[in-house]
Amino acid sequence: MSSLLPRLSYYFCGVVLFAIGLAWISPRIAGWIALPAQETKADAIVLLGAGVYTPDVDLAMNLSMNSLQRAQRALDLYRRGMSSRIIVSGGVIPPSHISEAESLSLFLQSSGVAESTIILEDRSFDTESNAVEVLKLAKKRNFKSLLLVATSVQMRRAYWLFNKYNTEGIQLIPSSAASIERKYRFLDERMYLSGILLHESLGWMMNSLVPDAWRMKLNYFLRSLFS
Repeated sequence: MSSLLPRLSYYFCGVVLFAIGLAWISPRIAGWIALPAQETKADAIVLLGAGVYTPDVDLAMNLSMNSLQRAQRALDLYRRGMSSRIIVSGGVIPPSHISEAESLSLFLQSSGVAESTIILEDRSFDTESNAVEVLKLAKKRNFKSLLLVATSVQMRRAYWLFNKYNTEGIQLIPSSAASIERKYRFLDERMYLSGILLHESLGWMMNSLVPDAWRMKLNYFLRSLFS
């Protein structure tokens, strides 16, 4: 027992030092993987959900910070005439009981976007199913080009997944929400960013190494446990 405690303390210190090191270099890593934002007119803007909180009174104000950044980017593109339609994508993610798509739609409507402009996609529950369900909608409505809106750190994987399932030759245009040049000055901000990077790394591993059929079944099973 006496020899085990020093060993555990070494492991703990190693984990702490790794976390601090990752947090310190996370802005540089995020800059490397970010896709440059593009702006051109398209048939629709695709606003990908990034989490909602359990709503209390105002359903339009329960967006996570990532979702809010994306919604503001989509709103800016719409106001500048990049597209006359906005697809909001995201289903119900526990513990919330309102879909990401509905929350995003309410936010856009409260910002002056007509409800008739917004197309709801509320079946998806992760980035991969976002791609599958949005492309189904795009095919059904004969859209030939889509402006993808996600945060800059997460855009590369989203763009890759949309291309993976894009069997109709739809033009996909990445238009990142938040600039990766924002300053992560404090440790908590860097830790938050490093958490996003770890999430994206795990997503890349799942999407690249696990067969599609197994991964989708696993996703649906995990979702059923929390729904």
